[in-house]
Amino acid sequence: MKKLFLFLLSTFFLSALTNAQTKSISGTIKDTQNEWVIGATVKLMQDSILVRGEISDGTGKFQFNNLTNGTYTLLITGISYKNYKSTNLTLDEAHSQLVLPVIILLPAKNTELKEVIIRAKKPLIEQDIDKTIVNVESMVGSANSNTVEVLEKTPGISINENGDINLNGKSNVLVLIDGRSTYMSAQDLINYLKSLPGAMLDKLELMDTPPARFDAAGGAVINIKLKKNKTLGLTGTTVLGVSKGVTFRTNEFLSLNYNRGKVNWFANGGYGRGANYYNQYNDRRYFNEGGGLISNVLLTNRNKFANNARYIRFGFDYTIGKNTTIGMLFNFMRIPRTEHNTFESQTFSQIAVLDSISSGYSDIAYDWKNRNINLNFLHKFKKSELSADANYVNYKGVGSQHFSNFMAISREAPTPTHQFMYRFLSAVSIYTFKADYSHPLKNKALFEAGIKTSFVNNDNDSRYFNDWNDMGVPDYGKSNHFIYKENINAAYVNTRKNWKRLGAQLGLRLENTQLKGNLVSNEVFTGFRFTQNFTDIFPTAFMNYKLDSLGNNTIGISYSRRISRPNYNQFNPFRTFLDNYSFSTGNPALRPYYQDRVETFLQYKQLLNLRVGYGQSNGIIMTVTEAIDNIIVSRPTNISSEKAFSASVNLTFNISKWWRTNYNFQYMYHVYDGIINNEILAIRNPKFRFNLVNQFTLSKNWSADFTFLYYSREFSEQMFVQPRFMAFGGIQKKILHNKGSIKLSFEDIFYTWKRKGNTVNVYQFQIYRTSEFDSRRIGLSFNYNFGNEKFLRKRKNNETGAEQESGRI
Repeated sequence: MKKLFLFLLSTFFLSALTNAQTKSISGTIKDTQNEWVIGATVKLMQDSILVRGEISDGTGKFQFNNLTNGTYTLLITGISYKNYKSTNLTLDEAHSQLVLPVIILLPAKNTELKEVIIRAKKPLIEQDIDKTIVNVESMVGSANSNTVEVLEKTPGISINENGDINLNGKSNVLVLIDGRSTYMSAQDLINYLKSLPGAMLDKLELMDTPPARFDAAGGAVINIKLKKNKTLGLTGTTVLGVSKGVTFRTNEFLSLNYNRGKVNWFANGGYGRGANYYNQYNDRRYFNEGGGLISNVLLTNRNKFANNARYIRFGFDYTIGKNTTIGMLFNFMRIPRTEHNTFESQTFSQIAVLDSISSGYSDIAYDWKNRNINLNFLHKFKKSELSADANYVNYKGVGSQHFSNFMAISREAPTPTHQFMYRFLSAVSIYTFKADYSHPLKNKALFEAGIKTSFVNNDNDSRYFNDWNDMGVPDYGKSNHFIYKENINAAYVNTRKNWKRLGAQLGLRLENTQLKGNLVSNEVFTGFRFTQNFTDIFPTAFMNYKLDSLGNNTIGISYSRRISRPNYNQFNPFRTFLDNYSFSTGNPALRPYYQDRVETFLQYKQLLNLRVGYGQSNGIIMTVTEAIDNIIVSRPTNISSEKAFSASVNLTFNISKWWRTNYNFQYMYHVYDGIINNEILAIRNPKFRFNLVNQFTLSKNWSADFTFLYYSREFSEQMFVQPRFMAFGGIQKKILHNKGSIKLSFEDIFYTWKRKGNTVNVYQFQIYRTSEFDSRRIGLSFNYNFGNEKFLRKRKNNETGAEQESGRI
């Protein structure tokens, strides 16, 4: 089978090398003095919707590649020039490459130029062949939300209480920010995204089947693209926002961009105060072997946290010549965080008599810092393009947890029974390098290839002290020092080819993984080491067929094989305490698991997208809960196989001129088979999710939106979660000649986004749980843009190569 696949792949490459060209529109812009116009904004429009944007280069040239059949128009603006709009430009089988005559921009009448504003409102959701694009700015309430809340409102994305992000039913999603991984554990990533204001987001790219140039890790990919001022001259954006529920939040954000001559400088930074509460109500029931009730524990956990995030990001692009650009990017973030947790448990006998009351609290203080340096290079040859990125990423964290427990027969006279403290020291260093090469071939074909290497060193030192007031010598029996090192080397090839109506893409990625874990010995504990070394091939294939000559109706099919590696800290057997009766720990025996997925789709313009898919995985990682002497222990484990069938419908249309609607419906059927706690796991879980987004244009300067979200009953992390729904919306007023806006948002209007569920496959034990947080909020934000509206950023993409490793710290 492998030989047949390689034969077909090589045949396809040879065909591509002898055949191919992509559909394109290109041209040159000059002024009335026959001089090149450099830095003009060129917008490619279709049906009043922005398809793509470019800027004219050092010789006034622009080009749009990889287009589909259809009718387009060009909108061109430039400082000191009048706005230009082209006639209709049609691409079809007879006209696949349009090279336009020289476009002459006329000078503006006034020496004091008035700003030209083109209103081409982006839809909330755009469909591409291999990804879905969500334009975050089309969400009125995004400026008052953090990034986690934006993700939860996005059709197809869900986040469970452990911080695991799912996309269209696929778990272990790889999250990128501007094409780079964050190298964090699931919970650390969630904490980071909670501190990242929604006002900083430009768009989300959702990829169920990522092409070969992306890392093979993760069941799917979510690429969070941050806003960039793509403007000529000095421009910027400022955002001020407040949000109030039970807790109070603020965010202040400033972005600056300056372009002059060959250098483009950009910087943004801000401050955000985050706060939330998280309450969990547990009814724990313990049984004997015959199924009779032994005892019942009512446990309440209340958590309040606050953080003060400070971040700055700055860099430059320098054009060496008309075809070469180099750049540098610096990023720094600091998030000091405090948490206060209280718990109370009431233990009842089998005849419902109160035996005892236990209570306690813990205080956590944690200071987290991130530094990142990126060097990048882009060179355009006559037809081909070569890019390279080098990264250094560093994370440091210092923190402590004070824990105290009290026991009593009643609440009147509690007696301290246990007090201890942990000190956490963590440091992560990551080095990555990648290079990508693309070359357009004859007759609508494209060849791509690339390499990547990454080195990760993760050092976690946790020290346990039995007395708050005596931190001289730790308790080595309960302390932990874990070092993890990983090296991944990868190479890929990818090719695309378009015939008259048929298009195809084949890719092959090779990855070698070498990892080492070291639980360091101390005075009373003998440590151990483990290693893993494996090499895998990951094929991807896409095929689409246009049912009509204009390409309005397209059907397609895709296949991919991917890997899900454990997060770095999931290997660490260190105990993290939630309360006196619950803790979580890692598992050094974890292994990666693989997923194979096939998906078909039907797309009609940007209005309708239907998808049906099937995936299969073996040895998936699940957090398993078990009861050991009335203590609840949770650890990640390779436990079962998973088969997943999915179907989705995404429909966007205008009910009227002022009312635009997006319907997103997903149906999923998951089959889990395996063994948990010596019990057979056989879960059959049909579920569906529904997302309805309404966008209203109330007048020239007023707009609003309202969204309804519903989840049916579903299985997640050894628990069945009951159905839930949420409604949210907002209203926006443009001010200051459309340069500014004021937005008022309402979150979880009916306070229904609570999580209720019960565990399954826990031996002689059952949990009924309700979780709630500060989800009902009202927010107010002010946004102001200054400067000229012109595209500036020269690099075609902002991926720097740290795509996989950041999501797993």
